[in-house]
Amino acid sequence: MTVNPAPPPVDALLLDLDDTLYDVPAMKAQVAANIQAYMVKYLGVPQEEVYDLCFKCYMQYGTTMAGLVAQGYKIDADHWHAEVHHSLQYEQYLRWDAKLRSMLQRIPLPKYIFTNADRKHARICLDLLGVADCFQGVVAFEDVQAAAAARGWARHGRPVVCKPEHQAYLLALEATGLHPARTGWFDDSTRNVAAGKRLGMFTVLVGRIGVEGAGADVQLASIHDMPAALPWLFEGGEERGPARGAAEAEPCEPCCTAPALAAA
Repeated sequence: MTVNPAPPPVDALLLDLDDTLYDVPAMKAQVAANIQAYMVKYLGVPQEEVYDLCFKCYMQYGTTMAGLVAQGYKIDADHWHAEVHHSLQYEQYLRWDAKLRSMLQRIPLPKYIFTNADRKHARICLDLLGVADCFQGVVAFEDVQAAAAARGWARHGRPVVCKPEHQAYLLALEATGLHPARTGWFDDSTRNVAAGKRLGMFTVLVGRIGVEGAGADVQLASIHDMPAALPWLFEGGEERGPARGAAEAEPCEPCCTAPALAAA
């Protein structure tokens, strides 16, 4: 008889939104095209430089916008979000996910969204997926920036505070009233997962499995694998975890993985 280890003392869940609650490559590609188009149209970045600048900003600052602002580009955050996300034809990409909704409803713990995107984008996505009422709250871009500014954390050289920065997690935990040692953190990015792990969270990497050095306690091929891999989160259920697969590389922000701007 195999004795399973005792589950961690998790009493709340904090989950990323994009590419974690849903996986829609076509939507990710369109967001990437929108980011690249914004950089050319509104910031005057030469088209041939867009990809490399996107990648540099993402790697050094967490998101393309954070990196662009840090490097001196003047960006109105509301305008950026309107052009990059709100212009999406969301209904083409997202559908009611009955399986996801049922799964979340079975977890008898408070659940919160923590996203680098803005609140309007989060609301639209959650509504279309049919899971908005499964969460006790959303910590979005506006919330983190306002709290960071109030504490003087939005500093010169790094004015946009976002995942995977340590301060962003502290602000999200404060906003939700969660304790890191008792929080389960779900994200599709290895560095975002690792940042949560450094704070003492129980961490789950979503979207890839078999990734070495990911800093994750559990790796899921899909968010829908939660009942099998984490049965202790649910009311009943004795499912076993999914098989592990081959390692894959860390995905970049959509801007860095999209087709060239000319093809958009």
